[in-house]
This record gives sequence, C-alpha cells and structure tokens, in this order.
Amino acid sequence: MKKLDHAFCTETRPYNQGARLTAYELVFDKIPATLICDDMAAMVMQTKDISAVVTGADRVVKNGDTANKIGTYQLAILAKYHNIPFFVACPTTSFDPCKETGEEIIIEERPDREMLYLNDIRIAAEGIIC
Repeated sequence: MKKLDHAFCTETRPYNQGARLTAYELVFDKIPATLICDDMAAMVMQTKDISAVVTGADRVVKNGDTANKIGTYQLAILAKYHNIPFFVACPTTSFDPCKETGEEIIIEERPDREMLYLNDIRIAAEGIIC
C-alpha cells in the first residue's frame, strides 16, 4: 500500500466539520495535510498530483448508493472529470440494510442559521433567503 504523502481536506461549510474534525484527525495521526476552502477542490485536483479522493458517508444502502454532506457530490464529479479514483470510507454503522436505494435516504437539512451567522454575528445580508 502506498504511503500517504499529503492530504487535502475541505472545510465543509457551513458547519465546518472538515476544519474541525477531519483536520483534527489528520493532525492527530501525523498525516501532513492542508485545509482548503470547499471552492478550491477543482483547482487542487487540476494543479496537484492527487492520487485519490476519499470521503465519508452518512448512509450507505443495499445497492451501494451513498449519502453524505452536500459537497460530496461535486467532489465525485470533479474526481471523475480529472480521472482521480473516488472512494467512500465509512464505519459499518453507516450501512442501512433496510433501504434498497438512495431514493429512500432521508437527507439531513441543517438550520439556516449556520449560513447566516458566525459566532452569533450575522454575516449574511438581511432579507436573503436560505
């Protein structure tokens, strides 16, 4: 198995799970890593020697369909476009044997507040709809 030379992790807005959790795990495991903005993924795939994209999954069903954070879909499309292998890594608790296809997966919806506020300070224009 090839040693991981460097990892890039996305911030995973708006709740910043990548910045808070993925980055922590990479640092904890002493894996050299760079935290990037979600919007940087395409440029990184184009300009860096990326050997694989690995993502998690909130749910995996019988036929292999997966559901994860909203940004995972664009990462999958970018990986395909750039001919980079795309892998889903998740614990067995993510597997749902009761659902046949992804059509049955209930997608989590996060509160609008996560996009409108940062540390209880409104950062978005009044009147904007989320």
